[in-house]
Order: sequence, then C-alpha cells, then structure tokens
Amino acid sequence: RYGQSTPPTGAFTSISAGLSYHTCGLRTNGAAVCWGDNGWGKSTPPTGTFTSISAGSYHTCGLRTNGAAVCWGANDVGQLSPPTSVSSTATPTPTHTPTATDTPTPTSVPSTATPTLTPTANTPTPTATSVSTTATPTLTPTNTPTPTATSVSDTSEPAPTLTPTRTATRVSTPEGAAVSALTFTSISAGYSFTCGLRTNGLAVCWGRDDYGQSPPPTGVFTSTTFTSISAGSEHTCGLLTNGRALCWGRNSHGQSTTLSTRAFTSISTGAAHTCGLRTNGGAAVCWGRNAFGESTPPTGAFTSISAGYVHACGLRTNGAAVCWGDNGWGESTPPTGAFTSISAGYAFTCGLRANGLAVCWGWHGEHELTTPPTVAFTSISAGDEHICGLRANGAAVCWGRNDWGQSTPPLGAFTSISAGDNHTCGLRTNGAAVCWGRNNYGESTPPTGVSNTATPTLTPTVARDDSGAPTNTPTLTPTVARDDSGAPIPTRTATTVTTPGNVNARVSQLEAQSRTQQEQITTLRNQAETQNGLIASLSSLIDRLIARLDALDGGSASTTPTATPTPTNTPVTTPTSTPIPTATPTRTSTSTLAPGCIRSISLGWLTGAWNADCLSDKTPPGAQTGTRYARFFTFTLDAPSFVSVKITSNDVADTYIYLLEGVGNAGSVVHRGDTRIDAVADESLQPGAYTIEATTYDLETAGNFTLTFEARAQ
Repeated sequence: RYGQSTPPTGAFTSISAGLSYHTCGLRTNGAAVCWGDNGWGKSTPPTGTFTSISAGSYHTCGLRTNGAAVCWGANDVGQLSPPTSVSSTATPTPTHTPTATDTPTPTSVPSTATPTLTPTANTPTPTATSVSTTATPTLTPTNTPTPTATSVSDTSEPAPTLTPTRTATRVSTPEGAAVSALTFTSISAGYSFTCGLRTNGLAVCWGRDDYGQSPPPTGVFTSTTFTSISAGSEHTCGLLTNGRALCWGRNSHGQSTTLSTRAFTSISTGAAHTCGLRTNGGAAVCWGRNAFGESTPPTGAFTSISAGYVHACGLRTNGAAVCWGDNGWGESTPPTGAFTSISAGYAFTCGLRANGLAVCWGWHGEHELTTPPTVAFTSISAGDEHICGLRANGAAVCWGRNDWGQSTPPLGAFTSISAGDNHTCGLRTNGAAVCWGRNNYGESTPPTGVSNTATPTLTPTVARDDSGAPTNTPTLTPTVARDDSGAPIPTRTATTVTTPGNVNARVSQLEAQSRTQQEQITTLRNQAETQNGLIASLSSLIDRLIARLDALDGGSASTTPTATPTPTNTPVTTPTSTPIPTATPTRTSTSTLAPGCIRSISLGWLTGAWNADCLSDKTPPGAQTGTRYARFFTFTLDAPSFVSVKITSNDVADTYIYLLEGVGNAGSVVHRGDTRIDAVADESLQPGAYTIEATTYDLETAGNFTLTFEARAQ
C-alpha cells in the first residue's frame, strides 16, 4: 500500500520493519535508508553513519558509531528524546566480598542468553558503570586484569564462574512503564483494566470501568479479603478466603454470577465466561456464555485452568493439556505431552514443558504468536495478541503485537507477569506493580495510594457442603482494614449479629436488590437503543432534506434569489487538533444505503442492531456470497490520528468490520477483517471523513452489538 515491501536496490547490513507501513535498513557504509509511509517524517533519516537501526510504529531510531541514540518521526510522547541520564527504581544489591565458592549474579541478563563471566585473574575488584535502560552493564576493573564474557546457548543456563567482587548496579524502568508505590502479592491484566491483591488481601483495580469491572465490591455478607484475582474482558472474579468465588462487572451472560455455595481452589475469567477448579477433587466448573462450548468443561480432575476469549484449557494430573470451546484456529487442540503450566489467550494457547520451553498453538497471526523464543521460562501469560514469560532470573520476555509497547518489558527482575489486551503488568521482587503498553484508560498506571474504608464489615464464616447446606453454626467476625505493615486502621465499633436467620435474610435482601438493579440497567440500555434509533431516523431525515435542497439548487426551475446578508464580525473559532469525530451531516451522497442505516458517531460507545433493513454490499474473504446485515457510522478527523474501533456482538455472531474512506458504503477500504465476536480495527488515519461498516461474517445474522470508538492525535 505504501511501498514498505519494495526496498531500494543495493546492499544492506541490517533491516528493521516498522508496525505502520515503513521499513528501514543500513547500507554497507552505515547510511540509513527508509521506504514506505513517511507520515511524521519517520522514513526520512538524518545523514551520517549508524551501527544499528530500529523502526517503530510512527518513529525510527538508530545508534551512531559513538553510541549516541538518534530518533526521527512522531514525537507526541517524547519518543524522539532519548534520555541523557537514568533514574533508578530498583534497590541495589550490597557489595559482597567473594569467597572461593561464591557465584555472583549478573546485574542485567539479556532475555535470550545467560552470560558466563570468566576473569583473567582471581583478585580484581571490578565496579559497574551506570546502565541505561537498553544497554548491558560494562564491568571496569580497578586493576589490570579484565574479565571477559562468553555467550551461552539459549536452552542452558550454567552457573557463572566469576569470583571477583562486583558493585551492584541499579536497573531503571524505562519511560512509559508506570510503577506503583503500593505493594501487591498478585496481579492480573484484563481488557483495558488491571487488578491486583494487596499484602493484606484487599483487591485494588484501575483502568476501564464502563461495566463496574474495576471497583471491587464491599458489603456485610461477603469478605473483602481475597486469595486470588482474575481480570477478564469486562468482568472480574476473585476467590475469598473461604474459597467462594465473588465476581463483579458485566453480567450479560451470567459470567459475573457469584456461586456462593461452591468453593474453588483457582479461578480464571475469559471474555464472557468464567471457569474455576473445585476443592473436591479438582473438577472444572464454568459459567457464562456457552456459544462455542467454552462453559462446558469435560469431566475429571484438573490441577490448573485458564479461560481464554471463547475457549478454555486445563491441565490434568498427569500434565496433559485439555481444551474446550471454540477451535476455529486450533486453539483448543493442544499437542500431546505433559505441561507444567498453561495460559489461554485470544485465539491461541501457550504452555510450558518440564524443561521450561514454551509451546503455543492456535492462531499464528501476523505477529508470529505461536513461535515463541527457544529459551526456558518459569511462567507464561497469553494476552490478546501478545505473550509474556519470565526467565529463571526474573527477566521478562514478550513477543507478538507491540504497537503500544505491550511486548517491550522494562529491565529488571519480576516475580509474576500478566498479559492483557494491549498492556502488560508485572510484580517486582519488592511487590511493586509495573505496567507498560496502552494506557488509554489508565490501565498501565498502577495506583500510588488507596483509600480503604475504615468501617469493618461483618463476615459470615459459614462452612457449607457441596449442596449448600451449612455444616456448623455461623458466626460473624468483623474484618478490620489494615495497612501494609499490618497495623489496624482506626475503625468504628461494629454491631455484632449472631443469628443465622438475620444473615440469610440480609443476603436475600441484597441479592434481590442486585437483581432489581440489573433489571433497571437492562431497561436503561433498551431505552438508549430506542433513542439511538430515533436519532438515526432524524439523521436520515436531515440527509434527505439536504439532498432535496441540493436538487432544488441545481434544478432548472426559475427561483427568485434572496438578498445576501451582510457578514458580521463574529469571531471565528479555530478547530483544535484533537481528533474528535464531528456529528455534522455531510452532503456526500449515501443513496446506496436505506434511510436510517447510517449515522454519525463521536468518541465513546453506542449500541445498535443488525436487521434486514440495512444491508452490506461486500463479502469477507473466504465467506459465502449472499445477504449480510450491516450498520454504518461516520466520523471526521481534524488531524492525523490513531483510530481504534471495536464491535462486540451481544449475541453469538462473528462480527466483521470495514473502515471506508468518505461517507457512505462506496469509499475505498482502509481496513477489513477480524472475524470474531469482538472485531477490532486499529489504524493510523489522515484528516478526512470515514465510515465504519459494522457487519457479520455469516449470512443474514440478526442481533445486537456494541460499538466502541477511540481516536487520539498522532
């Protein structure tokens, strides 16, 4: 499209392909040459000699022969300004005087190999120079002998044999990775939001919250202390200290229904379903949407479970992987053999063998998701279109989609990692949360402080069997909020309730209130859909009136011109560069669309419905030719922008999305694809008018959908 795949003639020593239609390489004389899209000047390198080059989405960087970093292209978030110094966030390791048997730990280890440092003498004391966020530390001895490094293969990690003393070097977190001031014991990245558990067991969430998926619930009938937590697409679930599952957020298919009579050892949330392992033998239980069988696990015992987008996988007691649900890309067909851990992503799954090597299956995509690096991992996490794992030394390694930096982890050691949709989060050894990647909703900005309620809640400690019958007499224990040090936060005196009947009555009352609120939410959404239909009808009427006026203006009938009013000195407002789509009707012909099928859209989300009133004139690749229902939404950009459109089927339809230039369905196609219940289109667009065509992959598929539209200036 932009010529990014048509390199110029001549010899190159290295090459780098960007994520947004441009490519750069180095000539044999060190000169940089780029081709393809040149938006923001990303394909116009400066003159001079380089030793390496790397093309990003909207900018490019290279290293000069003296090691200086030079960047060109977009600079909306400071990506063209390499740091001149590095601030420290990690705690340095104290200097240690070695003995004859000491094995020093390298300060920074590349993700693909573990170096073995071999000194040329037994007595030198090297000191470490400052380390940038992308460089490997250089050891400079204080006397003559100099240690040298020998590379080691990817699959083996022998212990280093260096005996000299080294001064610890601080490893900094690069710009763009947010670090929290709170400490956590676990973390889970969902769709544009993140949740973590504090050291006192309290849940803290940040980021997107359109369905209430971020704020953890509190109440007199549930404990606010969790042992584990899992963030899904638009809902969250956690396990209480008694093993009961508590869920909150979107509940369109019952995925957030709390199973108060069952105890679990683990829990995992998917797109619109949830799975857990029972305490009585490891049986898998799933609830929520079951369009592809994702909530119908096989019988038998499991040791771990992971819910993907519309599938789920678990490990048997012998380590064998078993998957169920959608298998359109082979994501539910695991290879044979034993695994030690498993993680289900969007339409692919990854597991770790006993030797730590990662194996992935399912959707390969354009980002080579199912081709993991051949290094050993201790844990793995599959996200939407990227995957991350932790090495034995705690270093994070990610691969897959990286347009938001979600696959570029900071240096340093982590104890756990979680890949979300377009962001990733991990926990440092001191419990600090670090996130990187997209941050449109604050999902990559861990909180620096949390205001927990000082009022203790009454927790019914009722032990129940599998049928739900109580096995002892419940008592209510006030749960006291505490800080990280364990000191109690001042509280008010709680009223003691000792009657089980009162507890059950209160539970029934609150559950009834919850059902009433859910019904009210459904009613409001139906009302909003009706209002959207009225707005669409009015918009269509305006378009027809404008077309009629245009016809009258250009007709042959004699008309009497009206007097032109004298212009006044009304101030003119200059449009800003923020790419907010306008809702002004455009006088571009939409005669191929039925009235009411096209409307303007602004930032945010709306609901719509597919029916026979509005049809698509396109056929997705590989799909059957015939009648497809569609809806059309127009927007106008005032500046070069990155646009993200998501269409979520509220039923079971596989959505298909087109981005078209101009207004109407006749413009050239800018983007097509994403056959899934949630279709996503991410594109960099120039100023102008565009149309979103929201349709389905299958023929004559009616139903409801939700469309989310985001745009940010480049």
